[in-house]
Amino acid sequence: CYARGEVVGSSSVGGLVGYHSAGVIGQSYAAVRAAGRSGLVEFGSLVGLVGSSRARIEGSYGDWERSGQADAYGQKTSALQGVLGYEGIYEDWGAEGAGNKEGVWDFGEAGQYPVLRVDFNGDGLATWQEFGQQRR
Repeated sequence: CYARGEVVGSSSVGGLVGYHSAGVIGQSYAAVRAAGRSGLVEFGSLVGLVGSSRARIEGSYGDWERSGQADAYGQKTSALQGVLGYEGIYEDWGAEGAGNKEGVWDFGEAGQYPVLRVDFNGDGLATWQEFGQQRR
């Protein structure tokens, strides 16, 4: 999954998740502008606070340049937008794992974040341009 936009809070402010206590966050990213109370410790580009040893984060990243939070999960904007397929940081994001070129993600063009594929117009091709359109 992914999150885009803006997040504001006073505690546990994260680009994708505020407080992560159990389970796995995997193959996800956050590209949000984040704002929190000055001096807030629970503030991250991807996750605000990991509150348990049962909480894992695998292959997931926050855009630290957009969020303003350079942290353990942060990547530069160019790293998140500069990959055009299942390679580099996105190597294991394919539906069937590394090297799957027909996975659930569409990487668009250079300078774009990846988006989930969707085929609303029924032409058999799931493209990033269709994501977000309402089915008619």
